[in-house]
Amino acid sequence: MSRGRRRTSRPGEPIRTCCVTRQRHPRRNLLRLVADGQGRVRVDIDAVAPGRGAWVCPERALLLRLEADPSPLKRSLRRKRLHAPGLLDQAQRLVDARVEAELLRCWRAGRVSTGAAALRRAPPDACILVSRDRRVPPEPPPAAYRLHLDTEHLGRLLGRGPRSIAVLATGPVTRPLRRWLQWQAALG
Repeated sequence: MSRGRRRTSRPGEPIRTCCVTRQRHPRRNLLRLVADGQGRVRVDIDAVAPGRGAWVCPERALLLRLEADPSPLKRSLRRKRLHAPGLLDQAQRLVDARVEAELLRCWRAGRVSTGAAALRRAPPDACILVSRDRRVPPEPPPAAYRLHLDTEHLGRLLGRGPRSIAVLATGPVTRPLRRWLQWQAALG
């Protein structure tokens, strides 16, 4: 019988600890923060910046807490002086850019459809994306996300006229977009 914690990730997947909550998660579920030479903390969305990094759960409350008191970062990054202004704004901007890029990639792969007809035809496991200036459908499905894009921007991104609803089909092509949408929702 093996001792220790039960594995919640895939075999061989790196596990990291959130510097705020001290909970262990797979690396793909955490956001990496790094400090530059002047002690400014920035978000490393690709997790490839050189140097020591600190890992944090991508949640609004945790990033606001780190902005107010960066002491968990000081311990993780082994720095005496750090300042972390605007961490939440940085993270939101970077995640929003990832959502746009992945949405465009899924659109080009034919995994996104738009309009009311697409909403009616959507299978139960489809993900519904709603622009920020449109009301959410009265009975939103479990996987409904509010985009940080307005109808004009969503239409321009997809090379169409104004669009307020997009339906995202399931499959391996759409997994990265779903992850970024979950992060976007968690960051507010």
